This record gives sequence, C-alpha cells and structure tokens, in this order.
Amino acid sequence: MEPTNHPIEGYSAESDTFYRPIDIHTKADHRARCYMVPNLRGSSVVRRFPEIKERGWRYYGRYDAIQFRVNRDIRLLGIRLYVGEGKSRAKASLYRPINDNEKNAEEVAKIYDDDFIHDSRCILAIPFPEPALIRANEWHTISAWINGTASDYGINGKHNVTAGGVAFDFRNSSLPDENYTTADMGQIPELYFLKAEEYEEKIKDNVYGRVAARQAQIDKRVQEYKGENASREDQIQIMRTEMDQLKSALDNALEKLAGIELTNRDQIKSTSDTNTKVEKALADYKQSSEMKYPEQEARINDLENNYKRLRQMVGRSGNEPE
Repeated sequence: MEPTNHPIEGYSAESDTFYRPIDIHTKADHRARCYMVPNLRGSSVVRRFPEIKERGWRYYGRYDAIQFRVNRDIRLLGIRLYVGEGKSRAKASLYRPINDNEKNAEEVAKIYDDDFIHDSRCILAIPFPEPALIRANEWHTISAWINGTASDYGINGKHNVTAGGVAFDFRNSSLPDENYTTADMGQIPELYFLKAEEYEEKIKDNVYGRVAARQAQIDKRVQEYKGENASREDQIQIMRTEMDQLKSALDNALEKLAGIELTNRDQIKSTSDTNTKVEKALADYKQSSEMKYPEQEARINDLENNYKRLRQMVGRSGNEPE
C-alpha cells in the first residue's frame, strides 16, 4: 500500500486548539474527538513522521515507546497516538531513566488511562493533566499501551527534528515488551510543547488574565446587583404606595362604619324614647280609666236612688208619672 502524505496541521484561535484537518481516513463528525487538542494556545508541535501508512499497526498487549531529549528546557503539553476504529483502551506515561537506564526509570507523569470509541481511524489527541518539565539533555521515555483494532502508523521517521526553536533527538526505547515502535516507524507521531520561559510567561499572563476576568465578572455582578437593588427599591416604593392607599381606604371604611353605628344608636334611642312615651300614655289612660269608672258608677247609683224615691212620692199622691 502506498504511503499517504501527512496533512498540514493548523491552529484555531477561536477554539484555542490545534487541529489536524480531516483526511481520507476520517469522518467529519469525529474531528472534535480525534483532532482537537484543548488548551494548547500558541504551543509548538514536533512531528516525527513525514508520512503515514494506513492500517497495519496491530496491538498484542505490548507497549509502544520512544525516547527523546531536547537541547533546552521545555514543558511537554501533550502527545498524539494513532488509534483504530471501534472501541479501544489506551494508557500512556512519561518516564525519566535514571543513569540512562530505562529499566530503572522514574515515572514523571501518568498521561492517560481511559476507554474511547471511534467509528474511523484517526490520531487521538492527549493533553497532559499537568505540563511536564523536561530538562535539557535529559533522555525521557514516552510509553503507550493500546488495546484495540489495527491503526495507521508512521514511517520514515526523523531522528533529529527542530521545531519551535527546540532541537529534538529521538532514539529507540529499550523497554521490555515493546511493540516495535522505533525512531523510524510506529506510534507516538507528535509531541506538543512550549519553551520553559514561554510557558512561565503564558502562566503569568494567564494568571493576570484570570484576575482581570474575575474582576470583570465581579464588576458586572456589582452592576447587576445595583440594578436589581434599584429595581427592588422601586418595587418597595410601589408596595408602600399601595399599602398607604389600602390604609386610607380602610380608615374611610371604619369611619363610615362608625357613622352608621352612631345613626343606628340614635335611631334605637329615639325608638326607645317613643316606646317609653307610649307606655306612659297607656299607663296614664289606664289609670285615668280606672279612676273615672268608680265615679260614674256612683253617679248612676245616685240617679237610680233618686228615681226610686220620686216614684214613691208620686205613689203616695195617687198620680203615676208617665
């Protein structure tokens, strides 16, 4: 199979990422997962292989590893790995051999340990959790264990590459159980880095930038709070006005109720006085009637007695009154 030229890489300031354009091996919907390397604004990339071959790189539970050194201090930010389609698992670590002996190496950073799924072959971007300090002229080993389907791989690898003002040297790893990656071919095609002094400047700028951004957020929140406070004051004033109106309406209602109560009391008092007068009149009439009745009865009796006496007198004279 003919080798495929490595596509040109690019940088997206909009998403703050480096990316590799889609090539014939990938689908557009996997660009974000396979081709994005986050948080690498302004970083440099060193590429080991000028060409790649499709498929053909198989994994048998062994490690792919490569050694490298640099001519000046750098911060290693991330790497990329070829991965096949379907479900895979990858582990990657960075080691520093002690006394140039890989069998007696110190693990500098555990880079990656996770499962992933891709519908097509691609180059998986793996940013480091924390940038690793690489001292000048010290050999380091990048080791990657991949369990998955066959992937692409690089060929015609360069042993010496200069990128971003830093000279890289690559050589074969002597780790046991190695999966045939060498300086000439295989895995771990790319490394992302910054010069140590550039990294420090970016960290400083980033800190200042974060402080400024945080201050801007605080200022914005203060303005929002002032606006919310002013709105609350307006609402409180409206509520106070409504409460005053309700209080005034309640006072008017109580005043009217008091007037109605006084009127009712006057009416009740007037009715009571009238009743008292009627009762007194009735009592007076009753008393008057009771007093007059005996007098009339006595007069009638007197009249009857006088009439009887007159008849007696007439009878004696022999003449009846007609």
